[in-house]
Amino acid sequence: MGLITNRKKRTRTDEERFYDNLAEQIFKGNVIPVIGDSLVLENEDTTIAKALLEAITTDYEISCNPETFSDLYYDKEFEEYRTNLYEDISGLIEANQENFKPSAVLQDLLSIKQFPFVITTSVDYTVEETMKEIWLKRGKEVKSLIFCNDPKKNDDIKSDTEIKHPTVYYIFGKANNNREHSFVLTEEDLLLFCKSHLINMEGSHLSKVIAKKYLLFIGVNYSDWLMRFLWYSMRNDLYISSDVLIGNRQMEISLLNFLKRVSIKIQNNPKKVLDEIKSRLKELEDREIEDEEKKFDTVPQHSDFFISYSRRDIQYAAELYKELTERGYKCWYDKKNISIGEDWELAIRKGICTARKCIILLSENIANESQSHHPYRTEWDIALAHRASDIDFVSPICIGDADIYKDEGMKLPYDLKAINARQWKKSDDLKEIIDSLTSALS
Repeated sequence: MGLITNRKKRTRTDEERFYDNLAEQIFKGNVIPVIGDSLVLENEDTTIAKALLEAITTDYEISCNPETFSDLYYDKEFEEYRTNLYEDISGLIEANQENFKPSAVLQDLLSIKQFPFVITTSVDYTVEETMKEIWLKRGKEVKSLIFCNDPKKNDDIKSDTEIKHPTVYYIFGKANNNREHSFVLTEEDLLLFCKSHLINMEGSHLSKVIAKKYLLFIGVNYSDWLMRFLWYSMRNDLYISSDVLIGNRQMEISLLNFLKRVSIKIQNNPKKVLDEIKSRLKELEDREIEDEEKKFDTVPQHSDFFISYSRRDIQYAAELYKELTERGYKCWYDKKNISIGEDWELAIRKGICTARKCIILLSENIANESQSHHPYRTEWDIALAHRASDIDFVSPICIGDADIYKDEGMKLPYDLKAINARQWKKSDDLKEIIDSLTSALS
């Protein structure tokens, strides 16, 4: 007999729901951080821009005491040195980069694995170097994309999946060259870059991807209309909500009112926000691990990839599965060794025929197992029959020295031997294989 209690279920506050929704979007890979200069350094009393400005002012013995690079650049006292400024800044950053110690908040932010792609408004390399240190421990390389205000040299991506690779996007250029105005120092540079971004959006694949994501501005404390212009040049859709800006308490009232009008949530404590996000991501990850184990109990339908393999090659199947799922694709393979039977074959048939692609792993182990009928041979027959309606459906991958064209010991079906196979001899081959497999789905 169930008893009725007087205890009411606690209602979650608006703030708790805000963090729940934010964490859920981050977990799904729908959020891109936009990292500003004020978040970067361990020393909260300064920024890299201020340190560079002070160094240049001291070196040239400028007496005007400029507060910004615009003040310095257009001051008559600095006029004869203007053409050297961008070269000087590039040199200073290169010489002092290791002295720019990242803040704990920056390291915390970049350690969130759901943030493989980040945007930085800084022109130094601190965000990139911090990311490299973090992702190196995960066995991943970090690449950089640079918008340098030159249509012929601006970096872009070829497909949506590229933003799932660890990447830093320098939206205001990177100070690694001597070309004047190739990265943002002055207000004029900022306006030119924003204008270029607006023009560039039409043909840029990256701009189109960013426009579909939620943006997490953190440490980007541009005042008033400059912040609006930066946001709009990236978003270009006033009806996208749930962007978040984490700033300070000195933001101008007009900027705050604008952000509220376009449904941007505002927070003032970066550490609190990250702590709230990380605790919720941990809960979501624990839940996913539990669900991940359960998903192998049955064969799912409508997956992106069905992986067919010999049990002796399970380490290759598991590695392939891991890399594909980390890029956001739905995959399945017989992890729990489902026993053969009428229900199994029907489930396998539905799983294969509703998948977007069937990957067949082939190795020398296949030849050693050719004397008896293994479950994967049934999977081949189903996949090859389904291939009649989709010529690109089956993708064979040869592991190690396996060669489907020469090794008769495998006893492969003629239709399988007629398909061009990818070769997986060394670990470096896997990235190229996955790029090829996933580009075929785009």
